[in-house]
Amino acid sequence: MGEEPVIDPSADAVARPSEPVGERALVSCQALAALFEVVEQRGLPAEQLVGERGRPVAYLRNRRNRMHWDELRNVLGRLSQFYTDAEIVEIGRHLVHTEAQRPFGLIARYSFTVAGFYRAVFASKTGWGRPMFPCVDSTFAQLGPDHFEATLTVVDGFEPSHEFALITRGNIVGMPEVLG
Repeated sequence: MGEEPVIDPSADAVARPSEPVGERALVSCQALAALFEVVEQRGLPAEQLVGERGRPVAYLRNRRNRMHWDELRNVLGRLSQFYTDAEIVEIGRHLVHTEAQRPFGLIARYSFTVAGFYRAVFASKTGWGRPMFPCVDSTFAQLGPDHFEATLTVVDGFEPSHEFALITRGNIVGMPEVLG
């Protein structure tokens, strides 16, 4: 499927342009449904990531539900208690293969090239990631036939998440695998 994407290991989703807050704070629980699937396959109960004061796991598994960005940051932040950065990147790679993400994979496999798939996910304002994470802006630029750049930026008013950036790196590496 080509070469593995080059990812700047020093990059983190930390830049914040001016942007109003509001509804952008509510992110999809779909990402957590996939995350819980992967960590439970590795022997870690989802309850360990949610903690005692978080929402019920059943609520967070429902991909139609939404939660505040800070709640997601709290859950993702707990990953570092159980896994190294490299393991979190690997978890991110596996997320694209989960039951929760399967519909996206099926559409991608039959509709896109590798670059087209990245464009569909990371295109500014219209990318597939936008409804899941409205407080994260993305851009996509095709720099050559097999070279492109995707940028994710946490908007003003929201704290960045190191673990979100690591998972995203893993997603980016795993995306071409979805295409077969």
